[in-house]
Amino acid sequence: IRREFWENRAIWIVPAAIGVVLTFAVLFGKIDIVAAIPPERQRLLGPQVLLAYGVTFFVVMSIYSSWYLLECLYADRKDRSVLFWKSMPISDIATVTSKLATALVAIPLVYFIAADVSTLLMAFIVSLRAHSYFGSALWHPDLWLQLQALWLYVIATTAIWYLPFTGWLLFVSAWAK
Repeated sequence: IRREFWENRAIWIVPAAIGVVLTFAVLFGKIDIVAAIPPERQRLLGPQVLLAYGVTFFVVMSIYSSWYLLECLYADRKDRSVLFWKSMPISDIATVTSKLATALVAIPLVYFIAADVSTLLMAFIVSLRAHSYFGSALWHPDLWLQLQALWLYVIATTAIWYLPFTGWLLFVSAWAK
């Protein structure tokens, strides 16, 4: 899996770029619109904003994981690095399993961590900038833990649910000329 992180820097660059863009959007965006909403509605808006922030990362992660699976075995043959890795005492099953584990476990965890860090940063910026109840609506520990559990559940069930699809994408990557 470390090899995949070396060869595919986009695994960590893409979520970092998304976090930076969304953080700048919150930092320089217009938050005064929220002040016109009544406080009881702002309390309901906080979880929706946090959920939308995470959905952005999840959609990009799904697209990148599919692209990674389509490209990973083909790229090894194209740049002939497969010949070098064949000289190592690693079986083909271990290589394919590491690529599968990277797509189903490592990439989602990187995106999960990036989403958490940027969501915390977004909540901090909004709480400083918004002079309303909305800023404090983002800082409820029970809401935060529920969203963390939800995202870990979504990542795990998505990995299991799309396992046949990921196998097909790996097959296409290995079969492509």
